[in-house]
Amino acid sequence: MKLLIDADILAYRAAYSKEGNTISGAIDKIDELMEDIFYNCSQYNRKRDYSAYLTGEDNFRLKIDPNYKGNRPSEKPQTINLTKQWLIDQWGAVVVDGQEADDAIAIEATKIGYDDVIIVSIDKDFKQLPCLIYNSNKKTFFKADEFGSKFNFWQQVLTGDTVDNIKGIYGIGPAKAKKILADATNEQDMYQAVLKAYDGDKESLTKTAQLVYLRRKEGETWQPPVL
Repeated sequence: MKLLIDADILAYRAAYSKEGNTISGAIDKIDELMEDIFYNCSQYNRKRDYSAYLTGEDNFRLKIDPNYKGNRPSEKPQTINLTKQWLIDQWGAVVVDGQEADDAIAIEATKIGYDDVIIVSIDKDFKQLPCLIYNSNKKTFFKADEFGSKFNFWQQVLTGDTVDNIKGIYGIGPAKAKKILADATNEQDMYQAVLKAYDGDKESLTKTAQLVYLRRKEGETWQPPVL
């Protein structure tokens, strides 16, 4: 199984770590994190077959909502450019422009096949894919089935994402979202339940879904299902 690594997470984790205050410390931390991933995923991947991705410039989501991720601090850790460059130079990380590293990972997972990859990330957005996911912070594995991955997507359309400044519906958290989707047996049921929760505001629902959705192919923008 090929590892698809969210290198953004590693770059920031290394830069924010106690070792990240020095050049050598930040570099060593990146190497440590990568080796740890290989070790803990070795039962699925013994040949170190992997691709790593970093987010570059011009995220298409900013055209949908200029406030996307607008709540994040503007000040970056001092060694972040160093950790990113080390991932590029020493670990072959690919910089993705026009979209996020998450999209590139989801596109690659779709191309290869969901049963043949392990996504390495702590980002909950990947739970909308029926892939094996390795959380390198918690050192745990997670996998949703096809129905569960769609459920996770629609749940997030309801709740939004405070980390990315995506609003969702005010007052709806994971527990309420699960109740709203409880009777759904397929994706059309989920869409109708979520649309009802949005008081029929298809435009707001579509905007939120487009921000949450990870692309499965290049240039894709989420559209409501055909009923």
